[in-house]
Amino acid sequence: MEYCQDITWTSPLQNFVALRSVELTHIHEAKEIFDFSGMIIDQPMCSWLKSLDLQSLTPLNHIWRGPIRSMQLLYLRDLKIYECPNLRTLFTSTIIAGSLNKLEKIEIGNCINLETILVMGELDFSEVPFFPALSKINIKGCNKLKSVLPLSVAQELPQLRSLVLILRVHNHKRGGELWCQIFALF
Repeated sequence: MEYCQDITWTSPLQNFVALRSVELTHIHEAKEIFDFSGMIIDQPMCSWLKSLDLQSLTPLNHIWRGPIRSMQLLYLRDLKIYECPNLRTLFTSTIIAGSLNKLEKIEIGNCINLETILVMGELDFSEVPFFPALSKINIKGCNKLKSVLPLSVAQELPQLRSLVLILRVHNHKRGGELWCQIFALF
């Protein structure tokens, strides 16, 4: 879906059980993409989703909300999020516990209020592995980023080969901005 300014967004995507790829661009009504709150769900939703690409979704606050058992992103491999200025976090541990086993790549750009990728809840990381296949993280222009991942998760990423952070830094002495790039290969 692209440039859908005249539609009312009601988070319809959770109704597509076998959805494999989602690409949403310039939808000005979307505050959340998958909203399962208040729903009675007897089977996991979005379990076949392989690719999620979200771009220029200005009011987006949450990608997913709702009961823990409603989502199982068992096959999600690629996650791309660009120009979503109101997004503060991508995942909570209770939503993704044990379900992102195939996620390989996370790309995030210009989500100016993003603070972290994963907010840990009460789950113990040793009980439930997060991101065992994650090999690449690229983050650019997310200047309010406080952490990429909690230390307990970051220490246990067996496939991570590339981490790129490109942040804009204000230079007080010169009165301008600089781009700071942190690049790590493992």
